[in-house]
Amino acid sequence: AATRHAVASRVTARASAKASSGATSSSVAALMAGAAASGAFALSGNRRGKVSRTFRSSRVKLQAGNLEISEENPLHVIIAGGGVGGLMLAKALSKEPTMKCTIFEQTNQFARFGGPIQIASNALSVIRDIDETLFNNLMDKFTFTGCRQNGLVDPLRNEWYCPFDAMKTSADHFELPYTGVVDRPDLQEILLNAIPEGMLQNSQKVSGYEVLPDYAGVKVQTKGGEDAVCDVLIGNDGIWSAIRAQMWDEDQKGPGSGCTYSGYIVFAGETIYKPDDYFDVGYKVYMGPKRYFVTSDVGRGRIQWYAFVAVGEGEQVPRSPREKKDYVKAAFQGWSQQVQDLLEATPSDTVE
Repeated sequence: AATRHAVASRVTARASAKASSGATSSSVAALMAGAAASGAFALSGNRRGKVSRTFRSSRVKLQAGNLEISEENPLHVIIAGGGVGGLMLAKALSKEPTMKCTIFEQTNQFARFGGPIQIASNALSVIRDIDETLFNNLMDKFTFTGCRQNGLVDPLRNEWYCPFDAMKTSADHFELPYTGVVDRPDLQEILLNAIPEGMLQNSQKVSGYEVLPDYAGVKVQTKGGEDAVCDVLIGNDGIWSAIRAQMWDEDQKGPGSGCTYSGYIVFAGETIYKPDDYFDVGYKVYMGPKRYFVTSDVGRGRIQWYAFVAVGEGEQVPRSPREKKDYVKAAFQGWSQQVQDLLEATPSDTVE
């Protein structure tokens, strides 16, 4: 959720279908709707080249052209960044026969890293609609939390401030899967196995782009010096996005980047732990002044926790895992015994 995505979308003459009727290719419409959910658009308009507008809207009306996108003449899309968002988008686009998709990923190979992430019911329903097999593979690795009690908790009395059902009512009404969690490495592996062979290109870090004249497309520039030309470039290159920085003419990182310090730092840990309400509760958010503590069942007897603490910008924070654990224990001293027991049970080397 923290990641701001950017979309550099150059709609060439080929991306403007069926000029006489003004209709748009369904695959282009699907791409634009999906990309709108990711972030911002840079869309070039009419063929005379006199109009170039930037859209932050999810509705984009394509200008009519005289060439139609087809299976023989597909729209070429490059996705900068092979994270879970980029891989999922690539899978969706691979289902469109009128699109050719390529992922540029900066790492030379994928490694298993990161902890569990939550996927809500509405997102699960989208994944299911994109590809049933992918969805079923995800369910094999999934832990449901939305069907249990969740909510805000008083950290001193250990009483519920505000319990809620984490979309359970909506999920039941619309026949959606319940919200839950999956280990990021498992999700990554499922997605990598789901995309067509040859779609992913490793060791390709996108550094910028150039919109070519005369509707010739977008030139994608990489750190290695190799350029590629496509019709649509989608930035999925993280919170410090090079594409977004260029598109919005802002710094890639720092105060001028649009991604400013929230005033909080977060520590995270994971351990095998079974509280008294283990089978009844999905996740809890212990709320306190200028700090809060989140716990969630993440499957296989594990509890993951996040500790948010208000800290001034530039203030020194501990660096080693042992020091981080001690810092968190001190910050939440006197809170619920469950918080204390969970921190005590967490191995220091797992604290980040």
